[in-house]
Amino acid sequence: MRKAMTLIELVLVLVIIAVLGSVAVSSFKLNHLRDDVNIVFLKFTNTKYQAVGYEKALNDIGTLNYAIGCIDLDSESLKNTKNEKTKSENYKFHSSVTNDSDVSILCFDNYGRTYDGSIDDNKTSFESLLYEDVNISLSYAGKKATLSIQPRTGYIKVIYW
Repeated sequence: MRKAMTLIELVLVLVIIAVLGSVAVSSFKLNHLRDDVNIVFLKFTNTKYQAVGYEKALNDIGTLNYAIGCIDLDSESLKNTKNEKTKSENYKFHSSVTNDSDVSILCFDNYGRTYDGSIDDNKTSFESLLYEDVNISLSYAGKKATLSIQPRTGYIKVIYW
């Protein structure tokens, strides 16, 4: 019965520890573009789910809030990460944002379809129904990503390139 490790066993354990350590260090690198895309994706998703639970056509005119289910697509609105309740900013946005479509206000209806809110003041009428994807591009440090919102389903696709 042995009471000590051989030199080969000790070297093998150290190599395994080094490999695991290098994998762990590389996984902790900051990826600002991915984080920024996630923030914008969550804003779109939150807006869409608010609209799915709120049918504008069936609500009383006096209590109707046309802003529910709509998001402003200008760069500053998408970059805004301030908490309205605490007035504090929990995340600093790093990427530049560009709107690649003609739509300035994107609205969703209770079915998840997309509308151009600037046409009819966020009322989601059939005249403002969109038939083309809405694309928002983010870029940081030479890397780019595009969020593409499909018109009939409101499905949000993220493409990194």
